[in-house]
Amino acid sequence: YTPAIAEKTVEKILQSKKTTLCTLCERRISYKHKQFETLLIAEPYLLLKHNPFLSEHDRFYQDPMVNSLFTKMCHTVWGKNPKEFLVREVLRCHFGAEDVSNPAWIENCKTHIEADISQYKLKGIVLFGKAARILFPDNKVRSKYVGKVFSFCGLPTVLSPGADTIIDLQNAKAPPEKIKQVKKLAFDAMKLFEKEVMHAQQ
Repeated sequence: YTPAIAEKTVEKILQSKKTTLCTLCERRISYKHKQFETLLIAEPYLLLKHNPFLSEHDRFYQDPMVNSLFTKMCHTVWGKNPKEFLVREVLRCHFGAEDVSNPAWIENCKTHIEADISQYKLKGIVLFGKAARILFPDNKVRSKYVGKVFSFCGLPTVLSPGADTIIDLQNAKAPPEKIKQVKKLAFDAMKLFEKEVMHAQQ
């Protein structure tokens, strides 16, 4: 655990934008870019993801290949740019590897999810890849939610493999059938969200 040298600089930037800073987790390394800013969205849905590190750029994922695939997935299934949704990090700050799975920090970050739900009047959530694993670390518990719509923070929610999961498999040279299977799970989950949540609320 090593606090970032630039932490005070980030605080000044956030304060200049009149952004409310979170001080709940004393072992955070630094704030993630744009995670505490008020954003303009067209769709009342929350897309939660996780980047171990997120620098100051306008991508949703640090890795350009992952970001490109994520954008393509949203376009292909929903016909929308992810910028139309509220896309957030499940953990709003950078943490050391030993702290990422700390239940106390996760509970603190859930308060920001709840605040976003209230502020943006959100109507549904998709948990992508590593975000789902952080919130539901037990494989047996997580597997019960696969392919289903369930309630999380009071909203209909769907789990989906993330673009990062797919790219990781490709980089690891996983068998093509395995990659195809995970892609299908991701697209099926997103289609389920569209049918059971988006269309059901129109």
